[in-house]
Amino acid sequence: MDSTALLSAVNSYPGFFSPDAPVFVARAPGRLDLMGGIADYSGSLVLQLPLSVGTYVAAQRTADGNLMVLSPVAADVGDEPLFTVPLATLAGAASAPTYREAQALFALNPRTSWAAYVAGALVVLARERKLNLTGGLRLLIVSSVPVGKGVASSASLEVASMQAFCAACGLRLACQEMALLCQRLENSVVGAPCGVMDQMVASCGEEHSLMSLLCRPARLQAPVPLPRGLLAWGLDSGVRHAVSGSGYEAVRVGAFMGYRII
Repeated sequence: MDSTALLSAVNSYPGFFSPDAPVFVARAPGRLDLMGGIADYSGSLVLQLPLSVGTYVAAQRTADGNLMVLSPVAADVGDEPLFTVPLATLAGAASAPTYREAQALFALNPRTSWAAYVAGALVVLARERKLNLTGGLRLLIVSSVPVGKGVASSASLEVASMQAFCAACGLRLACQEMALLCQRLENSVVGAPCGVMDQMVASCGEEHSLMSLLCRPARLQAPVPLPRGLLAWGLDSGVRHAVSGSGYEAVRVGAFMGYRII
């Protein structure tokens, strides 16, 4: 997907962005697991390929005091495509919610719970980097990363959202720092016990190269260029994938119990 899809979405919602203020655009790719990804949370060495499909997030500062997130993708799967909340509820320096409070806030309406992956980035930035925002923000999301297929659609959304927030607010983060903060988002706001692999690929991956990562303690190795003429393809098995269910949590707990016993 190129920026044409984003421009099409902007044109489909006239008036969502004001012509009088800059719009900041961020993009983060999905990823294909070539080696080791099933055990990223227990510290494996992994090789991951950034995909050509990705998530675009466009952000604009406003003066209305609200965070408004519009995601046509949500409408495609039957959820409400618009999420709105007072910005101070998430990112006031003196009033940032705890992670438990943020989880409860996003769980109030199951049809907009997807917004935790986006707006949760503001909670993390407020708590971990003392971000204090005034005014408001508008975000438009467009993604071509297949959802529930094990190619990091959630990490792509998290990283693109945090990149867009940082650009709009003038905050600079190194790619590894951003990946770790996005993992915090998914662990503490979304409540999914994932490792950091997906976020590292979405934030630090390089085109035409495999990202080599020692997952604990999130140490990047030199990238591995793909040999000329070699292409990697992922085939859809038709099996849904998620890291937010109790099964994934049980496997991770079991892995760390075995780790301790050894």
